[in-house]
Amino acid sequence: WGLAPELLERVDATLPAISGPGGYNHLSVRSAAAIVLDRLLAGPDRV
Repeated sequence: WGLAPELLERVDATLPAISGPGGYNHLSVRSAAAIVLDRLLAGPDRV
């Protein structure tokens, strides 16, 4: 995840990993950020 285990123990929730239909999941930083922001702003009923 790229975060220290001590920090992960303090979070309230995590977002599920972004995965695609195939084995190769390359996204540009801009695309990945857009997906993460969409999930964060969507509310719990859409995630």
